[in-house]
Amino acid sequence: MTSGYLERFLERVDGLPEELHRSYNLLRELDQETKDAIEKVDLECQTFLHKIQRLAKEERQQQLQQIKNAFEKILEYSDQKYNITLQSYEEVDEHIRALDADMKSFQEEARNQSGIDDNGLYSEDLPVDPNEPTYCFCHQVSFGEMIACDNPSCPIEWFHFSCVNLTSPPENGHWLCPSCEASGKKKLTDVNKFST
Repeated sequence: MTSGYLERFLERVDGLPEELHRSYNLLRELDQETKDAIEKVDLECQTFLHKIQRLAKEERQQQLQQIKNAFEKILEYSDQKYNITLQSYEEVDEHIRALDADMKSFQEEARNQSGIDDNGLYSEDLPVDPNEPTYCFCHQVSFGEMIACDNPSCPIEWFHFSCVNLTSPPENGHWLCPSCEASGKKKLTDVNKFST
């Protein structure tokens, strides 16, 4: 099961490092050409500004055209760099999307083979070891992501994410199960009744 996905992925990305290396080398060359062109334009501009008073109108126009052509070349290099970068990004992104699709298929396949249904519960068909401890409100064995109630006196202690409607651990790291949270609020209410 795993090897098929892995082999397809490795085949797809086999040439990617070489392709990216080639693209980065092209970018490096274009960067150097751009830097050289900018230095050349800068020098031409300085020379032009120093000579502007002494140049005839035709010479001014000619030098301005040369400067303009040099700027256009710099823009051309920049466009080439942008296109190479975009192409590299799209190539990597395509591989990431394919990997995500393979991972999703692999997870569905693994879930089907493990007997866990879409709710994260074991299907009735699979035998469960009667000696394996059970957890949560559902009284099922440990599977998937689980969370512990932070009340040390909690009678259940461990819960499946899907059974308590969690998709990720709480950001503050503190969590009480619904029963302990309700009993904690009840105790707080009882204390407030006696204190008034």
